[in-house]
Amino acid sequence: MIDIYNDPELYDALHKDIDNDKEIISHYARQCNGPVLELASGTGRLAKYIIDLGLPYTGIDNSRPFLDKANNNFANKGSFLLHDMRDFNLKQSYDFIFIGFNSSDLILVKSNLWHLDMTVTGIFFISVVAKINFKCGGGSSSVFNKPLNACLDNI
Repeated sequence: MIDIYNDPELYDALHKDIDNDKEIISHYARQCNGPVLELASGTGRLAKYIIDLGLPYTGIDNSRPFLDKANNNFANKGSFLLHDMRDFNLKQSYDFIFIGFNSSDLILVKSNLWHLDMTVTGIFFISVVAKINFKCGGGSSSVFNKPLNACLDNI
């Protein structure tokens, strides 16, 4: 069985024409107008939207081959770091943090528990229901997912 998550070239080939998330990600990145963090950034398919806006971009992923491909694609235009999105600690604040496309599914595949405890000073965008602890530091934070909002309201 072929696993696209072990082959960055195949992953890019299968996703090259997907851009239905460009508008919403670009919209909120522009609205925040500050540093952006993408969780499960992979080869950087979504990084282009942020980098094209001229915003500081950091992507984290737990796959060295995918990060190598992202670094080759974007040279020094963004920062691509080796971290597990289920457990990381970066020493920087971000105005927009997101998990794109269906990458949030990897949280549920790899673990039943995901914990994020960090300061969000802008918008936090996620597409999975998970227990998340976050603090708002000087800005408004929103989660754009009705089931997740309902889950957070009950935590």
